[in-house]
Amino acid sequence: MKKLPDFLIFLFLFVLCLSVYSSALNNNFIFDDNFLVVKNLYIQNISLMPQLFKTDIFHFQHPEDPTLGTYYRPLQALSYSFDYFFWKLNPLGYRLTNILIHALNSFLLFLIIRLIFRNIALGLLSAVLFVIHPIHVCLVSFVAGRSNLLETFFMYLSLWGFIKYSAYEKKRRYIIVSLLSFILALFSREGALLLPLFIFVCARALNIRYKKIFGYLIPFLCVCVFYIALRAKFIPCDKLNLFNSLSLVNLSKFFFLTGDYIGQLILPAYFQASLFGKNIFLRSAVSFLAVGFIACLLFKAIIRRQKVALFALLFYFIGLLPVFYLQGTIGYFGKILSEHYVYIASAGFFVFLAYLILGSKPYFKKATGVIIFAVICFYSSLTFINSFNYKDELKFYKSIVKVDQKNRFIRVNLGNVYLDQKDYDKAIAEAKLVIASEPAAWDAYLLLGNVFLDQGKFDTAIELFKKTLILYPRSSEAFNNMALIYRKQGKTKEAYETFKKALQMDPESLLILKNFADFLIEKKIYNEAMFTVQRILRLSPDDTNALVKLGVIFAELGHNKEAEVVFKEALRLTPGSFDALNNLGTLYANMGDLDKAFVFWNEALSIKPSDKELRGKFGKAMKLKETGAGQK
Repeated sequence: MKKLPDFLIFLFLFVLCLSVYSSALNNNFIFDDNFLVVKNLYIQNISLMPQLFKTDIFHFQHPEDPTLGTYYRPLQALSYSFDYFFWKLNPLGYRLTNILIHALNSFLLFLIIRLIFRNIALGLLSAVLFVIHPIHVCLVSFVAGRSNLLETFFMYLSLWGFIKYSAYEKKRRYIIVSLLSFILALFSREGALLLPLFIFVCARALNIRYKKIFGYLIPFLCVCVFYIALRAKFIPCDKLNLFNSLSLVNLSKFFFLTGDYIGQLILPAYFQASLFGKNIFLRSAVSFLAVGFIACLLFKAIIRRQKVALFALLFYFIGLLPVFYLQGTIGYFGKILSEHYVYIASAGFFVFLAYLILGSKPYFKKATGVIIFAVICFYSSLTFINSFNYKDELKFYKSIVKVDQKNRFIRVNLGNVYLDQKDYDKAIAEAKLVIASEPAAWDAYLLLGNVFLDQGKFDTAIELFKKTLILYPRSSEAFNNMALIYRKQGKTKEAYETFKKALQMDPESLLILKNFADFLIEKKIYNEAMFTVQRILRLSPDDTNALVKLGVIFAELGHNKEAEVVFKEALRLTPGSFDALNNLGTLYANMGDLDKAFVFWNEALSIKPSDKELRGKFGKAMKLKETGAGQK
């Protein structure tokens, strides 16, 4: 195959990637995107960015217990900060970044295969299959999948640097690039600890002697030891208990999962479910036959010592080693949400598939090109179609339920979507389905409580929130919603104590802080209300709503000048803020300057002309002005 400039090959892969994922560009934020981007104040406030390196990335999902965090992903969070700077909360930009990284990963795979086997066609076809395969939709179309993309990018870059140094040019810059990339991969995702094994496989494929390989591996192993020690002692997240899952049972499950993933790589789970419906036997039979076929081909390759096939086999199994440790997680999240675990490993499968297709040329001659075209069209079409399932949360969860019908986690989330749409019957049905199979499912009781709260059935809701807290005592949402009910019922003491418990569980929840501040202002507990609003503004300095609350507190305490400054700052940030205009008008009216009050009230009424409370104040002020009272 004629050698093309590397830039043109990358451009081709990027355009191909952009084409097959074009159906995902207008998708909304879904699922974990909301925790990692929309609700993640650390990526939106530059003063809080150092926290990205000090906390688990899901800090805003379960801050009540930092030891629950297993996901130390500072580079993932930093990449979201970069996206937020340019795109704010427009999901298009975040997905463009994912597409770019995925294209870069495929290009690096091409470089690696070309360097190892000196075969441009093998490298390019492997890279193309990597770009277009539908099993990667769960990462590329899913903003929350960024950690796998970044981890793979830095691991492949590290492998490229190592190969260039060890087999081509003994220039120090390549080994420095390799080591630095390895460190960045670890700060993207802990699965990068497998890099020394990938280096070993690449080195053996390059016929490097064992003694030299072990010499090359020393600095990489030192980085591994340092990272594990760092996580054990200094990083506030889950420690790496790598050997707790070792057992014969888990070993057998691991080999089953590696085979199951081969079936999904041939035809992803969503399309298996679409073709075979609820017929588990047919779906299993297809996977079994596919695995058997691949196994026979690999066995033949091993017997004949075919270097490419051996490389592909080892690359695949090493890439899936984290699955051994994550079997419980895979069982909980189900097949679709666990597809991302095969991302790195899939490269081995694609290299093998490319090797098979290109190896068929002596037998099929001109038909090889037709086979390549058909395979590319087939997988590209599936990827394009599958990306539509990530358009919004309702479509996303319903597509997963087709595959994982008993998935508690997804059914509760689907119920929450129905609740948001006020489709109470469907929300209740989802919760009851979960409880029928798992009576201790606290999140299902929380969902039911939220349904009855939304319907105004407060006593029933309270009972369900109490049931939730029995099963999961650290649910900040249950505490917060109970406090809201107590506030509506006029139970001041209960509301105050329950809000405090909610904040104890989740001290940086803007929702709880705002609810508590509203309660304190209503009850005229102004000093604590001011402290609470200041906590909000430390987390979100440009929060107009919080600034209005602060202005109200200043006004109630008689600090009119401070209130005026704060209301004007709120209007500077959000010129059309009804609350800021309304309250600033009220402030001027109370200060006796009705002319200024009318200016801001008129502007507020242009936004909400039917607001009865403001029209009442406006009318009273007009009567005062007509009688000559209330003027400066």
